[in-house]
Amino acid sequence: MKRSWIKLYLELLDDPKLLALSKDVKWDYVQLLLVAAEGDGSGALPDVRILALRIRGRERELLATLRVLQKAGVVTCQRGQWSVAKFQNRQAAMSDAQRSNRYRSRNRHEVSHDTVTEAVTKSDGDSHDAAVTSSPSVSPSPSVSVLEGGGAGEGAVFRCYEQNIGALTPVIADRLGMAIDDFGVDWVVSAVEYATGQEKRSLAYVEGVLRGWKRDGLTTVPKDGAKPLVSTEDVIRSVASAAS
Repeated sequence: MKRSWIKLYLELLDDPKLLALSKDVKWDYVQLLLVAAEGDGSGALPDVRILALRIRGRERELLATLRVLQKAGVVTCQRGQWSVAKFQNRQAAMSDAQRSNRYRSRNRHEVSHDTVTEAVTKSDGDSHDAAVTSSPSVSPSPSVSVLEGGGAGEGAVFRCYEQNIGALTPVIADRLGMAIDDFGVDWVVSAVEYATGQEKRSLAYVEGVLRGWKRDGLTTVPKDGAKPLVSTEDVIRSVASAAS
């Protein structure tokens, strides 16, 4: 299964290596990240001629851009092979320690959400609203829900799961987060929709669907819960079997 997404870090907005570059060069850099993601994961880029076709640019202009980015330290060139610097490290799957930290963060968001919800519920029947706002145990937070804790992409997966499968717990949220790390948001949402269409409403089934799609070599995300097309090899085998 090809990667359908990349990690794009917010620090790029303030990266001193990129701040001095033109908008066109910055956009070309983002495109290089996307093209690198189509490769073997090392950050290596195809030949400049092919790369120019891939990003709909001119070879001479692209080569000039690559040299500007090389001077900035965000791409490298060794023996004629252009690569995105530090691509493999930055795009690597989340480690167990990182997942554990995120799980604890989700728990904190869940606890914060429950605390605020309980306080607001009590205040509905209490004429003294000030008791809630002055309580030291309730502190305002920009992210008080587990749905908001993981960003817009994870939030879409969480909402899809709750609407189709069942209640979201911290453990389920963490397993969905790991699935997103491994497969991407679109694939996980599609797997949830597919499980719903099959009346198999469980996270274990969703995870099994994702593993099956990877095993079958799918490269296009199935949509709207439809039965996915399998790999080219399986189609050939099916046609040959039918013919015999």
